[in-house]
Order: sequence, then structure tokens, then C-alpha cells
Amino acid sequence: MSDTEDSADIRTFWEWFVRNEARMRLIESGHDPRLDELLAKLHEYCRHLYVEVGGAPAGPVELVIKAEGRREFFPHVRRLVAAAPTIDGWRVIAFKPKMGFDFVTDYEGIRIDPKECWFLPLLSTKDANSLALRIACPGFDPARRNTFVSALLQILDTALGELEHAEAIAFVEAAPLPADPPREGWIELVELEAYLEWQRKKGSGGSP
Repeated sequence: MSDTEDSADIRTFWEWFVRNEARMRLIESGHDPRLDELLAKLHEYCRHLYVEVGGAPAGPVELVIKAEGRREFFPHVRRLVAAAPTIDGWRVIAFKPKMGFDFVTDYEGIRIDPKECWFLPLLSTKDANSLALRIACPGFDPARRNTFVSALLQILDTALGELEHAEAIAFVEAAPLPADPPREGWIELVELEAYLEWQRKKGSGGSP
């Protein structure tokens, strides 16, 4: 796609959105057909982007443009959001924002409470800035390992925000809960943001 085509597709998307924003602000859930319509229009610009509509009841409606953590499509997110017109009652946001760990996720029949999970950092011996996580959670089923990993990736996207997750964590694997996590060197998952900040300060030579 050339820059000219990219700009044209961006303009087409926002012109359509302005014409339809009154209907889009009525979206109530992930199963709302209006959300499917919005996503289909977004995919005319880039089929690897996704969207959320929400926000606090008293505030503006939030339109979140995201790339599901795929860094190669982050420039498409940034270009689209940078070109967003001012629309009364709307706030356009690039990337899924940070929301913390105070939630429970249900994913394909798996229920995970982040406050019950623990992580073990796996630092690369070749790249000090590359961090992988082994995350243990109650009820882990090795037969559904990939589904657990997908659920955990969604949790990290929500808790840390899409951008922080993609930039700070290179890889995630799922594991059963150890008998005594702290004794075995595991850290509570809710402490992950503080751990990442400590790693950044350590890497820059700052005090932990």
C-alpha cells in the first residue's frame, strides 16, 4: 500500500465514521451488529486492526483503535488516530489503554483471576532487554496450554495496555501453579508493572 492509498483509505474511514457516529455511539456489547459494521469498515483500511467502543457513562464515548499487540501494524494505528477529526462526544484513542489487574477474564471456557496468578521472569542471556514470562494460574490444564496462553495475553493487554505489553514482554508461556510460589521465586502477577519499572531503572543504571 502506498502512502497515497493509505491516506485515501484513512480519509474514507473517517468520512464514513462522521456520517455514522450517532449510530456507533449506541453500541452496547461485543455482539452488537453495529460493531461488526464498524470493524468491517476499519478492515477496509487495514484488516489487522481492531476496535473497541466504550468509556465511562458520564464521559465521552471512547473509540479505541488497536492492533492486538502486533507491532508491525502499530504505524497503521498511529496514522489512523493522528488523522481523526474532532467529533463532539467522542475520544479517539490509539492502542488499548492500561486498566490494571482488578478484573476477571473468561476466555473460551477458561476463567482466570489475575490476582490469583504468579509469574516467573525469564531473562535472555543474549539480550538483557528481552523479557519472557512464565505465568502460573489455578486450574491450568496442559491439554489447553495454547488457550491459556491466549487468555493470559488478553489479560496482559488489558492490565498493562497494548503498547506496554508489546514493548516490554517478548514471550509468554502458561504453567501450573507451584506448591509454594514465593519460596520458588515466583512473583504475584499484580506486581508485574512494578517489576517492569524496576527492570527499566536497573537497565538504565538507576536505583531500583
